[in-house]
Amino acid sequence: MKTLFFLGCLQICGAISLHPIKKAPCIVEAGGYEAIDDAPAINNAIKECGNAGIIVLPQDQIYSIHSTIDFSPCRNCDVQLEGRLLLYMDWTLWENKSAIISMHGVKGAKLRSLTGSGVVDGNSKQFFQRYRVGLQYDNQPVLLPIIGSSDILVDGITVRNAPKQFFRVDGQSSQIKFSNLNVVVENQWWQAIWTKAESIAFQFRNSSAVVVDTVNVNMNASRWGGPVDDKVGVCVGIDYSTSDIDIRNIYCNTSDGVLIQFGSVGFYNYPPADDQWARDIRISNLTSDAVSNGGFKNLAGFDYAKVHNLTYDGVDIRSKYTPLTIDLCYLISNGRSLSDICSTRPGGAMERLHAEFTDIWFKNYRGRISKTGLDCFYNSTCDFHFENWSNTGLLK
Repeated sequence: MKTLFFLGCLQICGAISLHPIKKAPCIVEAGGYEAIDDAPAINNAIKECGNAGIIVLPQDQIYSIHSTIDFSPCRNCDVQLEGRLLLYMDWTLWENKSAIISMHGVKGAKLRSLTGSGVVDGNSKQFFQRYRVGLQYDNQPVLLPIIGSSDILVDGITVRNAPKQFFRVDGQSSQIKFSNLNVVVENQWWQAIWTKAESIAFQFRNSSAVVVDTVNVNMNASRWGGPVDDKVGVCVGIDYSTSDIDIRNIYCNTSDGVLIQFGSVGFYNYPPADDQWARDIRISNLTSDAVSNGGFKNLAGFDYAKVHNLTYDGVDIRSKYTPLTIDLCYLISNGRSLSDICSTRPGGAMERLHAEFTDIWFKNYRGRISKTGLDCFYNSTCDFHFENWSNTGLLK
């Protein structure tokens, strides 16, 4: 009898262990008033359900965000944003903060919308119109920096009007995917952004195995005395120490399209010569309506830039501007003269430049593409290849 009881218990206990009870999702309700900071409630849910759990922000909720949302407790967590995160419009609260949504040291996290209704609203139209003398509130955070993290998915959401950069991958992060996103900067009435670097959709530095798939980026300003639809910002800036970058199915209606841009993440923070490289980068099915549609645009001072195994394949140029550009002495100048800095005279930046471009391919271009703008620079090596270019003149 005891033997039969023991065997029966083993069968029941074994069945229970094979089918563990799943923890219910953590559902976060908004406080209901703009003056209430909903970030602490979201952070508490991430702490409670962050270990392989699900956190839901329902579709009918608007969350007022006064402080950083912290993903650091996440281990394979799934944050399902179906409602709207609305950044609180007090720039003194955000000054000198590093992030609005922080993924620092996270090993496995999803930020996604299953319905496509999820929105992160930077609420920054007034920030764009700020009084510029003295650079008031200049040190605003990146919307979502991914630093020292891996196995991250951002999918299915709309992100609009971040005060500064949108997505940044850095700090030896890897296995990062952005998909099915809309990135928008709009209605910057009165004046355009202070510099192109103020609005960048995607920045990659010191990172690997990053995918951008099925993304629309639209950044425009309506400013006093200027065009109604003035292109601003950067679609994708690929900075140094990056490898295995795959960008596909992307639309860029911006000032700068998809470019190698050493120095886009940190101005005048020059790494050693051995770290000034980017390799194994593929950009495919790119539709670009930009001023600088693709190519290379490094800040002055990156004297030993090395780019290897870069391919643009399947590019539709919709703008009247050159399809490719190379500018290895770019300065975020706000109108200052570059003549003394970007000079081939002794001591000038171009005299010091020793860039190397190897195994660089530009394939299957169409649109207005009669001029490339890719002249090799002083003391540099340029191994450029062009294949199947069709000047179809697809202009608006």
